[in-house]
Amino acid sequence: MSIEKTRLGWLKGPMIGAMLVLIVAIAFGYMVFGSMGVALAYLRGQSVFVTPKSYDIGVCTDQELKVAKFRIHNLSRSDLVVTGANTNCTCVMPGEYPISIPPGKSREIEFQVRLSKAQPILSQLVTLYTDSADQHAIPLRITAQVESNRPR
Repeated sequence: MSIEKTRLGWLKGPMIGAMLVLIVAIAFGYMVFGSMGVALAYLRGQSVFVTPKSYDIGVCTDQELKVAKFRIHNLSRSDLVVTGANTNCTCVMPGEYPISIPPGKSREIEFQVRLSKAQPILSQLVTLYTDSADQHAIPLRITAQVESNRPR
């Protein structure tokens, strides 16, 4: 038993060092970027990052109007302009465009969604358009379910 401890004892120092580096990196990511997802996007070289990629509205009633919210982070060094959004369903209504986002800032965008029992399960792709050279079109998804009025 003591032979095993001495053979692996040298790993203690590097393991503790690696854990400390990881803790500092996570703390730095949260302090500077607000979340690890945004920090990782920045490290990957992305200029635009949207959270969440998919928004689940949940279970709703027929003809109920709901709002799906997304946050767009501008990780570049220049203004980002969100020029518009496109969807192939009239049930999803984008807001007002264009939207300008200064460098290092983020803005929330909303889509109004009118649900109908004619389409009881909604899984709608929305494409967000920006003036970013490397991320001109950003796919997002909105999901929901319309509850049935059947007796239980």
